[in-house]
Amino acid sequence: MAPVLCAVLAQSYSLEVSTIEQADSGMMAAAYTASDAAGQRWWLKVRPPIPGWPMCKEEIDAALRVTIELRAHVRHARVVIPLLSEGGEPTVAYDEYLISVYPYLDLRSIGHRTTWSDDLLKAVARAMAAIHSYKPTSPVPHVEDFALWPHESLPRGLAALKALDSKKIRPGQRRAQEIVARMERDLTMLIDSYAKAQRRIDRRRQLALCHMDLTPNNLTLDTEGQIHIVDWDQLQIAPPEFDLRWLLSPGRYDVALDAYESAGGSAGLDPLMFAFYFHRRCLAEELACNVAAILLADRTDQQDLDDISQIESIAWAFDDGMQSWITEVENGLAARRNGRS
Repeated sequence: MAPVLCAVLAQSYSLEVSTIEQADSGMMAAAYTASDAAGQRWWLKVRPPIPGWPMCKEEIDAALRVTIELRAHVRHARVVIPLLSEGGEPTVAYDEYLISVYPYLDLRSIGHRTTWSDDLLKAVARAMAAIHSYKPTSPVPHVEDFALWPHESLPRGLAALKALDSKKIRPGQRRAQEIVARMERDLTMLIDSYAKAQRRIDRRRQLALCHMDLTPNNLTLDTEGQIHIVDWDQLQIAPPEFDLRWLLSPGRYDVALDAYESAGGSAGLDPLMFAFYFHRRCLAEELACNVAAILLADRTDQQDLDDISQIESIAWAFDDGMQSWITEVENGLAARRNGRS
C-alpha cells in the first residue's frame, strides 16, 4: 500500500514523502503516517470497500466540507479537518479506496467518560452543544430516517455466517459460528427489543447536526490537554440524543447537561430515543460491523481474533444489561427534571 499512497500524495497533494508507516487498522479504515525528507508528517486515513456498508465519495466529501465551516464555530474543542487535494476535494479515490490527508497531530484517546474530570466533561458538553446548534450552509449528506438496519443487516449477516461450511472456512470464522450459535436465543430477544424501541420513538423529535460517532477514540487530547474531535465521515442531521449518550455518566447528569444546555444545547431529552440508539449502536453498528468483517475473505488471524472479541462482548447486553442501562438514563433524566420542579 505504501507505494500507492506515495503516488497519491504526489499526484493529488503535491507532497513528496519518503516514509509511510501503518499506524492503526480497523474494519472501517486504516491509518498511516507519512513523512517527508525534512521530517514533516501527515496522517492518512484509508477507507477500504466493505460489503454491505456502502461508501460514497460524494457523501463523505459533503460531510467533511461541513466540518471545514464548523471548525470556526466550535470553541471548546478543535475540529480536525482534512487537507484539500489539488482539485479542492476532501478525499481522493484510488481504485476502490478513499483516502484523506490530515496534518499530523500527537493525539491520544480521551478515555472512558467515567475517568473525565468535571472540567473535561463540561468542555466536551459545550463542544457538543456548539456542533448541535450549528446551521451549516453546505449540504449535509444524511438525515436520520430511524431505520433498524441503516448499514449491513445483522440478521442477514448472521444467516450468512451460519450457512458457511465449517469444514471449508477459517478457524476464526468457525469460532465466530460457535459463539453466535450459543448466543442465538439472547440475540433474538435483543433484536426484538430493538424493534420495539424503534416503534416507541417520536420521529417528530427536533433534529440537530450530529457527529454520530463520538466514541473515546474520536474524542482525543493533545499533549497540552486540548480536545480534538476526529473522524467526521458519518456526520448527519439526527436527534441530539445520538451524540449525547456518550456524555451521560452516573451521578454527573447535571454537570454534563447544565454545561450542554448553557452552551445552546437542546433541553427536554427523550429517554425513549436514548433506548433506541443504545440498541442501534450495539446491534446495527458494532455487532453487524463485526459479523460483516468476519465474513470477508481476506482477513488476517489477528483481525479475526479482534472481531471475535467484539462479537463476544455483546453479552453485556443480555440478562437485562441493556435494560439496566436504559433504566439508569430514565432515572437520571427524571431526577434532573424533579430537581428543577
